Amino acid sequence: RLLSFVILGVTGLILAFNLNLWQHLLFGSARNLHNFHVWAGIVFIVTTVGGIVLWFRDAFFESYDKDWVRKMGGYLGHKGEVPAGRFNAGQKMFYWYSLAFGAIMSVSGLMLAYKGAFQLSTVCVTSTVHNLVGFFLIAGVLAHAYLGTVANPGTWRVLVDGSVTREWAEHHHPNWFRALRVEEKAAEA
Repeated sequence: RLLSFVILGVTGLILAFNLNLWQHLLFGSARNLHNFHVWAGIVFIVTTVGGIVLWFRDAFFESYDKDWVRKMGGYLGHKGEVPAGRFNAGQKMFYWYSLAFGAIMSVSGLMLAYKGAFQLSTVCVTSTVHNLVGFFLIAGVLAHAYLGTVANPGTWRVLVDGSVTREWAEHHHPNWFRALRVEEKAAEA
């Protein structure tokens, strides 16, 4: 999903700003760029649906998420525990943000891929919505990437191999860590 998003972001910006030099330099023609963008969009749609299904249960807010928001996730120097389950409140907010904006991008992108089926006025509005939401989605992903890597040392590992240390989990997702410990103790018994 991330790889298709990066490809869509780069190709989408080239298309949105009609950067002819980059269109021809990287893709040979505007048509090749458009086709590449559409195929990356299909991959994005499929992987977005997969992500929705995979993380849906973990994306619902719990009562302790209010405390995470009140403490700003610990980003502004809060000392002590900041409650979080498998997903913290920020990750849950990003899930819903990317789901809503990803759905808008997917539907509008499909409409633009088949723009011959729509009136010109509909295509113009759809194109504008697609571009604006694309800018907001790119900005949100960049902010999420910063908060999930630079602002939280050790978090990058999750993206690389899908695992974290016990210490990291206990510090960043204490509610989830305690639930895992309870399951481990129950399995040992």
